[in-house]
Amino acid sequence: MLNLLGLGKSNRKGVKVTIEYCPKSVTLPYKLKKIINQASLSIPTNKKDSFGFTDKKIRVGEFLNETQLEILIDQSKEVNAEIDEIEIIESSTLSSNILLD
Repeated sequence: MLNLLGLGKSNRKGVKVTIEYCPKSVTLPYKLKKIINQASLSIPTNKKDSFGFTDKKIRVGEFLNETQLEILIDQSKEVNAEIDEIEIIESSTLSSNILLD
């Protein structure tokens, strides 16, 4: 009965996305760090394309721009979204300075 009213759980795939914010990178500040329960994400490359989106497969280690991140967050807010959780973490500056004494 709850499913008929739209109050039940939707059949989500349990996709969890972790994105690393890299403040030093001006043009592509977001890096896809981890995807759980999915191999890649399909994100339109241009939000204002009047002829339809051109999808781009993005995998772990690839960078996103702000528009692609915005589209990804909008997709996760939809009722029938496959994405359960998007986590944005800030990159640690210590990882690039490992050899410092």
